[in-house]
Amino acid sequence: MSLNTTTYKSFISEFIDKRLIIEEKEETTLHNSWIQKISKIGGITISALGKIPFISINLKLNYFKGFKYALTAGNVIGFWALGSWSFIKIFDNTLTTLSYEERKIFNNRLSKIKKIISISVAFLISGTSQSVIAYLAYVYNNKNILMPIAIFLSDTSFPFYSTLLSMEKIFENPSNSTFEKKLYKVKKILINKLELNKKTFINLTVNEKKYILNHFSKIKLMETDSQRLNKLLPLLLDTKTETITKTQKIGNLIFGFKGLFYTINHLTLLAIVAFYGGKTLTSENIAGIIFAVLTVLSTFYLEFQSNIQTSQNLFHTIYNFCSHKQTPSLIQQMRPKTTFSLKFLGILIAALSWGPTVQVSKDYIQQKELRTYLQITGSLGVVFLISTAMLAMIDEILHKSMSILGSKEEKSILQIEEKLKRLINIFNKSSLLEVAKFLKLYENQKNIQDIKKQAEINDYDLEEYLSKSLEQLSETAPLIV
Repeated sequence: MSLNTTTYKSFISEFIDKRLIIEEKEETTLHNSWIQKISKIGGITISALGKIPFISINLKLNYFKGFKYALTAGNVIGFWALGSWSFIKIFDNTLTTLSYEERKIFNNRLSKIKKIISISVAFLISGTSQSVIAYLAYVYNNKNILMPIAIFLSDTSFPFYSTLLSMEKIFENPSNSTFEKKLYKVKKILINKLELNKKTFINLTVNEKKYILNHFSKIKLMETDSQRLNKLLPLLLDTKTETITKTQKIGNLIFGFKGLFYTINHLTLLAIVAFYGGKTLTSENIAGIIFAVLTVLSTFYLEFQSNIQTSQNLFHTIYNFCSHKQTPSLIQQMRPKTTFSLKFLGILIAALSWGPTVQVSKDYIQQKELRTYLQITGSLGVVFLISTAMLAMIDEILHKSMSILGSKEEKSILQIEEKLKRLINIFNKSSLLEVAKFLKLYENQKNIQDIKKQAEINDYDLEEYLSKSLEQLSETAPLIV
């Protein structure tokens, strides 16, 4: 069966043309828009309630005297940022209004059954894992029943989000099919190219950014979608080889290991506390083990990712400073003083967020050497985790404010970065069939030919895969391709 590319649609290419080039807005009402905004604000506000029970734990740090008040503020604000960041991520991943093309692309990623399983498991594990935290809140607050209720109502967003990401990762594609593994490789190549071009765009001079904006405006004025896309794709996919020095490779490895090391130690501490908490609740060792395992599972994935990334970012900052290579973000370029001040404040808050880690270790770990070790390494794990959330929230706030208060040129520059982020998300969540359609539709593009060659995909296998996949699709639903 020979495919005629005019007989099917690539939702990826439609998304690029309609949403990124022409800039058609998503189909939503003003009413829904306000509901979404109020929901976000409400979620962030409610997240603060789950931090109230930890005030008393911080205030038990009597050996820190007056400093315990600074630790209390740092812990409450830091974990509020973590909960708010997680809530926003959950909201954006599940409730944000999607374009028609995004709905088609994302709905093909996981079946409805898999989505239901992912959400159900995330609710179960995050809720169960928070039982021990709720119990601690109850004990440390003179057995006030309102405190565990506050934990369950407002402090589950981080473990829920982490578990949800874990489940999505488990359900992620690569099939046993050799060809589908090649298509999966194509996804990774496309994402890497877009990430590199996003980084390149950020590091351009002001005049170079203006040139890109001007070029983009000209593409937008072209008459047909094929003209627009054929002009834009080279701009998106042409990349220069990024040179990574031996020092950078070694530094990334060492600092990445440090992030992993602190994560493991923090999770070890959580597991110990969860074990004793579960055992106290049920008087059974097996229950303690179950609570310990669930507590670790509920936070491992996201804490693992965040701490390694934050640790490596720290290395990049040190390396760039020592080598006089400044790579500021777009916001830093536009508002350097404001960004520096807020991020310094964010890191300071993160550095003061470890109070409960020290106090709970003191109360639940009897062996002095192990207790001291976990107090230090576990606290560093907390600092890295809170740093991730604080810096992400600060970036979010600054981006929102600049999108409203920035100059026309600044808004346009930020929109380019945002469009690249959206496109990266599209490729990341696309089904392999959508990726195959995209390759077929632009098979004459040199960039696409190079990517196919790199992934060892030939035209015959691609056409055969599309033919079989579309035939199977037509057996269960009208062919909308």
